[in-house]
Amino acid sequence: MGYKLIAIDLDGTLLTDNKEFTEGNREAITRALDAGLRVVIASGRPHLTLARFNKMAGLDYEGSVGMAFNGSVVYDAHTMEVLSEHRLSPEDCLAVYRAVTETDPDAPLILYTDNLMYYEHEDVQKYNSNANVNFIRVPSMPEQFSRGAVKLQIRWTQEDVLRIYHGVKDRLAGVCEITFTGEGLLEFLLLGMSKSTGLSFLTDYVGISMQDVVAIGDSHNDMEMVRDAGLGIAVRNAVDVVKDAAQLILTANNNEDAIKEAVDYILSQP
Repeated sequence: MGYKLIAIDLDGTLLTDNKEFTEGNREAITRALDAGLRVVIASGRPHLTLARFNKMAGLDYEGSVGMAFNGSVVYDAHTMEVLSEHRLSPEDCLAVYRAVTETDPDAPLILYTDNLMYYEHEDVQKYNSNANVNFIRVPSMPEQFSRGAVKLQIRWTQEDVLRIYHGVKDRLAGVCEITFTGEGLLEFLLLGMSKSTGLSFLTDYVGISMQDVVAIGDSHNDMEMVRDAGLGIAVRNAVDVVKDAAQLILTANNNEDAIKEAVDYILSQP
């Protein structure tokens, strides 16, 4: 077995639709660790919200690492210390804000910085369910841009985020990365950032190469790491761009022990 690290997306890949671990997936992670592999949760979520998932999966041991904010943050999963962070500049944030609000002034934009989320529109409050992250409603989001942002996000209907995407993509080309991270989720990151670039920093940090990595995912924001890893795997419920980038497509979806199937395959390799 030539692989040394498994990077696993969280929502839609490791977690079920009910945001739970299956026992098969939990047991598979333990077997991978026992076999000497590193296992990393590679998520678009803020890193502080990932602490409980790392603990549940047994991935909060000393020396463990994790990836958050779609690669913009790499952190020590034991101490939660940030090891690498890449932010949109204040100018980038303002460009995104103007492009989005001029497309639709009612778009519920959220700014993520450290452990805080800033928002203007009342509808955002219903999403205030992330542990360890505080939502703060402000009268004017641009007043919060002085320190930049790890990401900006729109949570809306799928129809609405597609409409916003098509309204801003040409205007923001060369300004930032735009990616879909799930149903009704559109995100704006520092130009050049992806889970693949975050994984590249992470592999350098632990002293291995991207060819030593297995990356498993389902959504658009997983495509680059699935494409660039030594072995890219798509779960059965993955979107087409991820399946096209993968070397292996699983027969199981995220509700059916997909990670167990992946680990069984990885550990069977010579």
